[in-house]
Amino acid sequence: MIDLTSDAQFATLLQNSALPNECLTFIHDYMQQLRCAFENEVCPPPGQWFSILENADQLIPILHDQTAFSCSAGTYYPEYIERYTFDNGHTFYKIYVMLDNECSMTFFFLQGIHSTEAEQWLLANADQAY
Repeated sequence: MIDLTSDAQFATLLQNSALPNECLTFIHDYMQQLRCAFENEVCPPPGQWFSILENADQLIPILHDQTAFSCSAGTYYPEYIERYTFDNGHTFYKIYVMLDNECSMTFFFLQGIHSTEAEQWLLANADQAY
């Protein structure tokens, strides 16, 4: 899992990532929108975490509860899952999880890095954003 809570971490990601440029640009633009929304306050604000899931993080749907999934960071109940398809054919997911009224996590990852079962669960639960 790649933590995106600092600009330095994101700069390293830009230099060393196997993610397509379109996906990295999407994440960068999303983080910039958040910075603008928080107008000179610390961004991300305390209690907000942003991460990129990798192959080793093994996203696994919880079979007895269709709304939950687990990964290397724990078990979560997402508020929403969005799917983004770029012009070059890459598909990217964003999962937003509300931990409590003040804390949340956002996960980003490329389609195709998890099991077939996980990919089917994502497709069934994702809203197409564009």
